Amino acid sequence: TDFSPEITFPEAVGICSSGNITPLTATDPTDGYRWFGIENENREVLLEVGPEFTPRGPGEYRLEIYDVITDPSGEVIECPSSQVFTVTESELAIIEKTDVDLGAGVLSIEVTVSGIGDYEFALNNPEGPYQDSNRFTGLAPDNYRVFVRDRNGCGITEALVEPDLTLEGFPKFF
Repeated sequence: TDFSPEITFPEAVGICSSGNITPLTATDPTDGYRWFGIENENREVLLEVGPEFTPRGPGEYRLEIYDVITDPSGEVIECPSSQVFTVTESELAIIEKTDVDLGAGVLSIEVTVSGIGDYEFALNNPEGPYQDSNRFTGLAPDNYRVFVRDRNGCGITEALVEPDLTLEGFPKFF
């Protein structure tokens, strides 16, 4: 019988490079939590004890959770599980440009961003819905506000897209 608790922690976590690091929280119900920094394959350092942990920066870490049981002889036994995870830096997106293609009565917008984040994109509403693709197609000719959100919580960047609609419905060549 395995008395070790099940662990459900992600293998990769992003933190904001701006310095506002949100603590990570282990949500698995268990008796105890330990957070380690992995310096190399032979050395780990205990950094924090408890369900919350603030990473020291990018790198490799290990979360160990454990349940404590008492065997029939009265001996207390610790049953651990662990998960190694990587912390990477993330930052607010910089919108470099927005390309607009005008077709026969519809347009498409492609957003080019830079930065070291994991980004998702939305139109006209900072609440979303967000999508993975940086391209929006089949849009009515109009002005749009583009929102780029960092998935790691570093913020939302926005830009107003005002397409030149003077040739609406006509190809850009004759």
